[in-house]
Amino acid sequence: MSHRPTAPPTHAVSTSILSAVLYGLGGGLIGAVAMTATENIEQNVITARPPSLVPGYTLLRLFSKSAPPRSNMQEVNLLAQFSFGAVVGGARGIMAWYGIKGPFADFLFLGIRVAFDQTLENWTGIGTAPWTWPTSEQILDLVHKAVFAFVTGYAVDQQVV
Repeated sequence: MSHRPTAPPTHAVSTSILSAVLYGLGGGLIGAVAMTATENIEQNVITARPPSLVPGYTLLRLFSKSAPPRSNMQEVNLLAQFSFGAVVGGARGIMAWYGIKGPFADFLFLGIRVAFDQTLENWTGIGTAPWTWPTSEQILDLVHKAVFAFVTGYAVDQQVV
């Protein structure tokens, strides 16, 4: 017989929901840094594949801006990675505020991050549906997004109490 409760014990949350969102924004930035680091390691050490510029082009399309010279796209891409990470991190802060925490919450949050990116990329016409990608690209994308989700979740769960 299990002694695990079916519902977590209720307690007063000492963090305001606004603070939880702000912690989520910060956690999302931390997660984006971790994701970018793992992408760079994967691309420069393991696979030698070029970096995807889809996030950068998506950000430019969202703001109706023309693309800079390709040599400057890496900076735009980093801005997109960090801004998208922060925005989605805000959702993880709200999850934590409602008591949705831990590794299972991080796994759910992985789906939110993938859905967020795919919605923006396909809505702007920059990306293609992930099931049309080669399997290796799908796996790498999920691995990097999982790094983002679990690092963001850990950072947020430590702050939202």
